[in-house]
Amino acid sequence: MHQLGAKNVLIRTLLLYICIGLLGTACATNGSNAQTKAQPSQTDLVSSWIKQHAYPLANTEPGGKLSDLSPVNQIIGDARVIGIGEATHNSHEFSTIKQRIFEDLVQNKGFTTFALEAGWGAGLLLDDYVLYGKGNLKEIMHNEFGEGGDQSPWIWNTQEYMNLLEWMRSYNASPAHQQKLRFMGDDASYPGPVVYARVEGYLQQHFPALATKVEQLYQGLHQDSGTNVSSYLLEHMQKIPLAERQRQAEQAQQAYDLLRQQESSFKADAERQQYSWILQGAHIIAESAKLYSFDYTKPNQNAQGMLYRDSEMAENIAWWNKQTGGKILLSAHNDHIAYKSFIPKFYPKVQGAFLHDLLGKGYLNIGSSFFEGSFNALDASGKAAKPQVFTLGGARPDSYEGVLGKVNISNYLLDLHAAPPQVSSWFRQARPVYDIGAAYQAGQDYSTGSLGDSFDIVLHIQHVTPSHLL
Repeated sequence: MHQLGAKNVLIRTLLLYICIGLLGTACATNGSNAQTKAQPSQTDLVSSWIKQHAYPLANTEPGGKLSDLSPVNQIIGDARVIGIGEATHNSHEFSTIKQRIFEDLVQNKGFTTFALEAGWGAGLLLDDYVLYGKGNLKEIMHNEFGEGGDQSPWIWNTQEYMNLLEWMRSYNASPAHQQKLRFMGDDASYPGPVVYARVEGYLQQHFPALATKVEQLYQGLHQDSGTNVSSYLLEHMQKIPLAERQRQAEQAQQAYDLLRQQESSFKADAERQQYSWILQGAHIIAESAKLYSFDYTKPNQNAQGMLYRDSEMAENIAWWNKQTGGKILLSAHNDHIAYKSFIPKFYPKVQGAFLHDLLGKGYLNIGSSFFEGSFNALDASGKAAKPQVFTLGGARPDSYEGVLGKVNISNYLLDLHAAPPQVSSWFRQARPVYDIGAAYQAGQDYSTGSLGDSFDIVLHIQHVTPSHLL
């Protein structure tokens, strides 16, 4: 492939898989040739069991009484991290139900952190907002997430996420709440200028000689203020040859190794605690540089890059949990929080599987589904640069959603571990499942996978509507 073509493939691949979320089923099977047909009697048995054992949700909007979520509290037990997925990246109800569940977990299970599939630097800025009211929330979201289109991680720049962050800030501002809420971005894709500023600023103050060395190692990696992940990729990474990106990754790792050598110099707990955040910042820079060092023009390297990304997102979650001691609600696409990948060709092993390896029973997940409705997404055909509203009229009968949506319960939770053997075997069969990311191609609605192998709990929303973009 000629050089220009290779660069175009690199940019398109990274934008779809790193910057704006999953392309989803536009690059996955539509499920039509890889389904398992259940006998009618088994489907009837499954439907009957769902009707009897589903936990109906009073509503999907945050606030108000939360008693209908009490089954969640019992099911999750002592889990320290709860991953909650979404079958589309931009439907209103998937965002609002996550806030509602987070409110319940804060009140009844002592959760403190909302983690999002967003960059570490964006997370730091939003964490400062919810903790201290620092900055203008709308400006932060605009700067970090953009206004929509293929040059911004627009999927997070919504009224729903603004409402969540404002609720967290209001909660923290109350003197009655001694345990404060936190916000983190766990993605390895983009550190952001604030991470460089905090690492280098600390070193300049405490280790000036080391600061000079680290700044030299970071040359070419810095991001300008106001740059977000996609604009950085488009403006910088496409201009840098693979060999140079690999050299940058090696130098970023060298910088991290130099910082690790200073750990033993701290005696006081407060000093070690402060330095651990600086060291983690250097780690974020190194992992991001490595992510861009893969050759995404090659299919095997593409998959290895995504494997690395999900492993690092899991490591970041585990680090935050250990560092802060706080329990975490992790919000991401179903394809990330699952135990088993729906798109193994592109995601060989996903964040949820890595978190299970790291935390064991300390990690539990909730996969989301819907029967019909609308969502925002980019047109994968490239006909429009801005997000569009797409609508699906109803799930196909042989899909998971085709059964989940036919039990006359609008919105509900389902504990898959409580299923009897015949029902459990149905949920462990591979069949079509809605799997829609930040870009959508008409007719490519499904991947093929097993809900029973992928999730502990299913959260079913009968009808979804588009998120409200800012």
